[in-house]
Amino acid sequence: ERLLAWSDFAVTDADGATKGDAPAHARDASLTCGALSGGQRHLVYFLRCVAPCFCPADRARRWPLFGKRSPPPVDVLVLDEAFNCLDADVRPRCLRLALEVKAAGTALLVVAQDMHELAVLCDDAICVAGGRVAQGPEPFAKLVSPSPKHRAATRAYVDAYWELERDMKAAAGHPALTPAAYAAAAGAELRRVIASLPPLRRWGPPWDGSRLARGDVVEIDGLGAQRRFNGKRARVVAGLAGEGASARIKVKLADGQVLAVQRCHLKRAAATTGA
Repeated sequence: ERLLAWSDFAVTDADGATKGDAPAHARDASLTCGALSGGQRHLVYFLRCVAPCFCPADRARRWPLFGKRSPPPVDVLVLDEAFNCLDADVRPRCLRLALEVKAAGTALLVVAQDMHELAVLCDDAICVAGGRVAQGPEPFAKLVSPSPKHRAATRAYVDAYWELERDMKAAAGHPALTPAAYAAAAGAELRRVIASLPPLRRWGPPWDGSRLARGDVVEIDGLGAQRRFNGKRARVVAGLAGEGASARIKVKLADGQVLAVQRCHLKRAAATTGA
């Protein structure tokens, strides 16, 4: 739920208009895997793989995302055709999450046929043919640019890919460019779409792994049904039940209201107000 909210996912209708809150949708007890579309299931699988990458390494043992088992720190995230089944409005958000994973220090190993996805995510590339490395590793821009110096398998794939790109652009009424020009612009449109997305929440990755004690000042964020409390400060009164991100903490607002809030919706704040 927290990852959905932080990443700006929303529930949309057939026309792409927002019709619901993604975290609230995920909490719907009547929602089962069978009720999800293929793209929604794919998104769930993607988020389950990405979420441990944001778990603070020193708190991993106390963050029971998968039942009683807690994920160890993630050194390498393997993305094998990870973006293929996603809707057009979801794909850029997932690519942005993958970039956040990369920025957090986790290495990405991406298996894909889409040059634009690879251009967004990868620094170096390898061409694989027949289950074997045909060429590489080399800088991505060098490997995907048409060149007579490429090995046969690489040259055949790269040339065919950019020729198909040229034909599709021409069919859509765009001026035809050379394969080298398309290769030079690889990923540019995806980067523009990602840059146009609403900014991620200022807190960064959605887990504050620090322990909370009675009297600590916290800020509430990420609530769905009770979103009116988001942004408000409170003091920790007591812990209730659970552990890790799912633990419920009793907090008291400045006006005297007492709430039970999951730990993942609380962030430690400086004690500068009379909360």
